[in-house]
Amino acid sequence: TPLSLCSGQSTPNTLHQGGFTDDGDDALSYFLHEGNSTVLLNVKAQSKTPVFSFNPATMQFGTTYYVSAAAGNDSSGFASRKDVCFSITTGTPVVWHALPTGSMTGNSNICPGDNSQLHLQFSTGTAPFVVDIFSRNIRTGSTATTTSNSLNNNPDSVQVSPTDTTEYELRLVTDANGCSTAYPTNTKVTVNVNTAPMATISDAVQCSDGGAN
Repeated sequence: TPLSLCSGQSTPNTLHQGGFTDDGDDALSYFLHEGNSTVLLNVKAQSKTPVFSFNPATMQFGTTYYVSAAAGNDSSGFASRKDVCFSITTGTPVVWHALPTGSMTGNSNICPGDNSQLHLQFSTGTAPFVVDIFSRNIRTGSTATTTSNSLNNNPDSVQVSPTDTTEYELRLVTDANGCSTAYPTNTKVTVNVNTAPMATISDAVQCSDGGAN
């Protein structure tokens, strides 16, 4: 199973725990590459440690890459791939995933007792999604955070039933890969709860005809 990482995360420094035999002019270095676990194909980066991060200019999310340790003649501190005794270990597979991104819209006006739908659209990420929605009652100032799990559709929606005009903020989106994106407080939807109209009927004024004297 490949090591699953989110954009912005790096491979750990503990990937390679094996030994290294130096015959006096060798170097140990690490390669991030495609191909398979024992073939260096389309090398993306090399380093003196097994720590690598995602480079959007040369890599793609969802593609399996490998981190391999290699030993060979020292060439500016790195193992030379031209060394006839160049040796490479079985690489560790790793996949990077894009951070999920989403937006939220909703109905702006409802009547007392009605429900409202907060509509969520996800641009990146893998379903199912989990969203954290922060709410603030405009009249009382009370706040709460609601977590909605298993949003499998795109777009999807979350039903809310405010009793007063309430402001909702999309705060966090997490996808099936465990990647999360926190949102600033300007991702807001306000649901206005209108005052129910009240009609009153007053007593009719009774008039009597006046007689002529």
